[in-house]
Amino acid sequence: MEKLVANVKRFRQEKHPAESAALAHKEFVFIHPCVDDNGRVARLLMNLILLQEGFEIAIIPPVVRNEYVRALKKRMLLI
Repeated sequence: MEKLVANVKRFRQEKHPAESAALAHKEFVFIHPCVDDNGRVARLLMNLILLQEGFEIAIIPPVVRNEYVRALKKRMLLI
């Protein structure tokens, strides 16, 4: 969790708010991959960051949630 907090702070300083929110979501959801519980808290974290930066919340419908997580896994391997 300490590493997560440090990474989120760094993301928020270095990245666009939408990207930092997605990265925070990805970092949290992959701490202990649980299909349901981690995802809910991760989306809450993502939306908190977006709201704090003046953006609207992001809604990821359940029908595309798996696709979204696969895209995060694929895209974020470079980070």
